[in-house]
Amino acid sequence: MPWRALVAVGLTLFTGQFLFQFFGMAKGMPPGLAAIVVQTQAIFTIALAALALREVPSRRQVAGIASAVAGLLAIAQTTGHDLTLVGLGLSLLSAISWAIGNLLLKRLPPVSSRSSISAAWPPCSPTRSGAICCGATRRRR
Repeated sequence: MPWRALVAVGLTLFTGQFLFQFFGMAKGMPPGLAAIVVQTQAIFTIALAALALREVPSRRQVAGIASAVAGLLAIAQTTGHDLTLVGLGLSLLSAISWAIGNLLLKRLPPVSSRSSISAAWPPCSPTRSGAICCGATRRRR
């Protein structure tokens, strides 16, 4: 996997998504509403795939988008009256960043899940990697 692609996915799918979401909450977006708004990434993913990759949304996807928008509008009527436009905008940027990351990830070549897991294992297990780094796995006499 090229480093350039890996960095782009990391910056959009993780860094951008969470930075925009947390800054949105810091600028007045209620956390519960932020959690819902960020899920609009599914809508943005379908829309951006149609624009950038020329994918035609299926009927099921269009129905899902309509249902999601109706649900968001229903929720918006009952909560979030104290949110700021800046907070909402940043939360929407979080969803857009996530959607862009989804598209970048889709364009990457397939990777063996076994090699991905073994490559990611040490950082995912701080106890094990810490024990190995510190020599705690050696037997003492």
